[in-house]
Order: sequence, then structure tokens, then C-alpha cells
Amino acid sequence: MLSCFGSTAPESALSGVDVAVLNGIDVGPKDITMTMCMIVHAVLDVDKLKTGLFAAIEHKVPRAEARLASRNGLHEFHIPQSFSDATPPCAFTYIHHHIPFVGTAGSLPPSLPAEATSEPYLVDASMSRAALCRGPNTPREVKDFLVPGTPLVHVHIASFDDATLIGTTTSHAMFDAQGFRVLFDAWTAALRGDLDSFPFSPRVYATYDHIAKDVTTQTQSKIQPPPDQPKRGFFALGFFDTARFLAKFLLRVVRDPRERTKLLYVPHEWLAKRKEECTVQLSPCQRIWI
Repeated sequence: MLSCFGSTAPESALSGVDVAVLNGIDVGPKDITMTMCMIVHAVLDVDKLKTGLFAAIEHKVPRAEARLASRNGLHEFHIPQSFSDATPPCAFTYIHHHIPFVGTAGSLPPSLPAEATSEPYLVDASMSRAALCRGPNTPREVKDFLVPGTPLVHVHIASFDDATLIGTTTSHAMFDAQGFRVLFDAWTAALRGDLDSFPFSPRVYATYDHIAKDVTTQTQSKIQPPPDQPKRGFFALGFFDTARFLAKFLLRVVRDPRERTKLLYVPHEWLAKRKEECTVQLSPCQRIWI
């Protein structure tokens, strides 16, 4: 009977996996699920895509092999030390639609007005279109990723008679936009047969733990921008301004609880011009910017 009031015994670590505890930088975005979709107007070799992806992850981006777990009150990455058909480097699904992609009702992108060719433009996208980039069992939220053995990276290939869609879904705790870029660069290097020259990303970013701890343990009052920079984000606001920000945010959620899918189009010429302008502004600094 007394055991009911005692503390629960800590869960032991699983065998056959490397464990990395999510730090403050990773835990915050874990509830955000992202899907990146690429449209290739050609029929690609799915077996070659799968082989190249698995090789890129196993040999160059092993962090992408992780599974998300909750143990002893902490969220962790569990990275398998070996793989098999039952434990693949990532989830990979494929479906072929026996119809042409261009001109079908569910095709991407939808037609754009004339003014969308010179400036970035947002258009509505139905969930049926977004579903083309995800498999039937692709996780939608963090609880789906927490199912034991579920990979954090899910790749879904949807091929048509004239095109191939490549959808990659993961939790924001795993990747941001730059992380997606590293994965895609490694993947394309593998497809070119040039994987050996691609730089290796560590399984666990232990060398950056001190940065994460510093960020996690900082109090709000210690976070100060440079003297010549304005304060950004609600974390830099005072007590009353923070309360006002949160109240307005919650009110917006109550008033508009629906999730809408949008597509953002960025014309190449517009983007090239913006990059050129940034380069001109940054050139006097004589330093590398990312």
C-alpha cells in the first residue's frame, strides 16, 4: 500500500539505440508538423529514390534516423544503431496515380492570376491537394510521432503518368528549413553517385549542448538584443505587454479555430532581385552571412 505513495521507478534506456535528450531549442517546436513537397515534371525511378535516400540518411545525416520518445518526463531522440526491413532509416511510402498530373482537378499548382507573376502570392489550397504529399499513415501531430518505433522522417512519393511528387514530413523538433536543405542536398548527392564528398552531420549534437543549456536556462530579463537592434518577439516584452499579446493570440484562436492550407508562390526573378539587393547591403561588412 505504501508503494502507491512512492516515486515511480525511472524507465531504463532501450538497447540498440543512441539517446539524445531534446533541449529547450528542440522541445518548443515539437508540436509543429511540417511537410515539404517537390514537384518534378517527369516520371522518376522510385527504387532509385528510396535507395539514395536511405544511403544519404545512414551515411551522412544519421540524426534523421531518430524516433521521438517520452521517457522519465523528458522528450528524447532514439536513434537506431542498426536497420532492417522492420526498422528502416525513415518511413517511405509510394503510390501511383494512373492519370496525368498536369490538368487534373487535384493538380498543383492551381492557376494563378496575372499579378502573381511579379510578386509573391498566396493562394488557397484544398486539403485534398496537400494530401497528395502525404501517405495514409503519415503522422499529423506529435502524438502520432510518439507511437513507439515511428520514424521522425516520412517520405511519400506520389507518381503520375507525367510527374512525380515528393513529400517529406517531419516534426519541427527534427528539422527546420535549413535541416530540410541538408537532407535534400545529401539525397541528391547520393542520386548523383557523389555521396562520399558530402559532409557528415553528427548523430547527436553534443558539442552544442552548452549553447542549448544557455538558451534554456536564461531568464527573460537576460535576453537583450544588441544596442542597435529593436526588440523582437513577445519574450522581449514587459509583463503587461506579454499578457496583452497572449490574450490577443488566444482570442484569435477562439474566433478562427480552423486550419487553412495556403500555397506561397515566389517568382524566381523577384527572389533573384531581393538576393542581389541583400548582397549589396551586406557587402561592406566583409563577412559571410547565412
